[in-house]
Amino acid sequence: MAGSVHFRRSLRTPVMLVAAAMVAGLLLAAPPATAAPKGTSTITGKVILADIGGRIDTLVYAYRRSPSTGRWVHVGSTITSKKGRFSIKRLPAGKYRLLAMRGTHADRWFGGTPSWEGERHARTLTKTGGKSFTVKDGKVSRGHRTVLPAAGNPRVTFEDDRGLQPVEGKLYFRRTADGVSGGRWRAHATAYRTDLLKLQPGWHTLKHRGIGSAWRTSRIYVRADRTPITLKVPATIRSRGFAPSVAHPLFPTVGNTVKVRSLHGLFNYPANLLTFGYQWFRSGVAIPGATGQSYTIADADRGKSLRVRLTASRPGYAPVSIDSRSAEVARSTTTTTLALSRSSARFGETDAITATAQVTAADGGPVAGTVHFSAGPQCEDGDDLCPSVGWDASAAVNASGAAAVRLPRRLSVVRQIEASFEPSVAPGYAAPSNARTPITVVPRVSRTTATLRSTSIRRTQRAKVTVRVSVPGGIKWHQVVGTVVVTADGKRVGTWKRGRFTKEVTVKLARLRRGTYKIRAHFIAAGAPVGLYKLESAAKSSRSKPVKLRVR
Repeated sequence: MAGSVHFRRSLRTPVMLVAAAMVAGLLLAAPPATAAPKGTSTITGKVILADIGGRIDTLVYAYRRSPSTGRWVHVGSTITSKKGRFSIKRLPAGKYRLLAMRGTHADRWFGGTPSWEGERHARTLTKTGGKSFTVKDGKVSRGHRTVLPAAGNPRVTFEDDRGLQPVEGKLYFRRTADGVSGGRWRAHATAYRTDLLKLQPGWHTLKHRGIGSAWRTSRIYVRADRTPITLKVPATIRSRGFAPSVAHPLFPTVGNTVKVRSLHGLFNYPANLLTFGYQWFRSGVAIPGATGQSYTIADADRGKSLRVRLTASRPGYAPVSIDSRSAEVARSTTTTTLALSRSSARFGETDAITATAQVTAADGGPVAGTVHFSAGPQCEDGDDLCPSVGWDASAAVNASGAAAVRLPRRLSVVRQIEASFEPSVAPGYAAPSNARTPITVVPRVSRTTATLRSTSIRRTQRAKVTVRVSVPGGIKWHQVVGTVVVTADGKRVGTWKRGRFTKEVTVKLARLRRGTYKIRAHFIAAGAPVGLYKLESAAKSSRSKPVKLRVR
């Protein structure tokens, strides 16, 4: 009867705890560092929306004047009912001010003027509006009312002087603060269209311009709704300052295709309103007939640089051209050969082997770059465990095109070594290439030890055995690959079958009858690659010395 398996890993996977914060959005101010004082008083009242009457989702904030500092501090808040009524309870006695806020209306202090700035109100105020009133301890302060004026929330669309839209523009606008004119200028990002939120109905002055053009000033009338507004900018095609993106291999060579990847966002008009022309250049000279969005690299491009000139046009508009960045084309292909000073070695002695790569250019010219040597699984991005399982090293190519490295002392049992030449990208570079060569890593004789957690147990208990596998000179946890079988007087009583070993494994044995038993652990090395990384065991099969177990 096989027992269940328990084991400890030497490499622990970090546990990430992700906390999801549910933000209700009812309180615009940050929570206080200390709890607000509690009391027995209550404030009630009503908020009316000028255009639609009372309605739920209007926020009411209560600010109390601190007896010690004289500042107005937020101590409570609530949301109105369907009829606009509100009640803020458990407040301490003192002097108060109330503020009502709603996203589509102007903020307003009770008994004061609207606050059109729409600022985020701090927990402790530096300035206030409206009227203050006194709340007595244990009493209800009733009858507080205010009316929120409807705000204008127009959508602004930019249009050029020829009536074509959309076109990108930039906008500055000014909001009045607490009913006083002369609020500070606010900027909106460059865009085809934008929304202006919580503007006071009436006349407003806007400053706006197209990309690369002079500022213009417009007077607009804002209504208490979302009535759209159109602003004029010059009818001129302008570059947004970005170079066209060209898709090509990391090391372009003859036969590869290069292509303009996307036309979006390069000019101040959307791509569907423009017509585009292309001209490809070879080291600054226009290539005859190369006027398409893509271009196939020819023999004449060897060792040259390629770029494309993109021209945007439209009838009645002056065309505008922008150039892409240059892409260097390899002057020649290369061949890489890989040789080992020895084709085999025992595990733990592989540092006696030197791997040498020779890179040769097809045109007989020089090569420059780096050779990357590797063995083991091919790792993917985001796999943190894989690099520790395999091996890799790099060496620069010398003047004769050679690069060499010594293998690590405890190279895992692998079947081949790989070498990849990566050129230094510069005018006249040679293309990349790679090579492989077989290698034999001979597993070492291993030693298996078994340790009982307790040498004497009751008949109703199940014994636990800790098993370790080692080889002379040391071995890494992922290089022990196989199965552990535990026997009692030659009979199997526990098994560990996870394939890849760990620093140690614990096997829980089946229940045994009363008596004394000789317990042995048998490590059986895997005979073929195992698991995701196709690992092979660097330790040969072995068994432990017997340990005595007494069952009472």
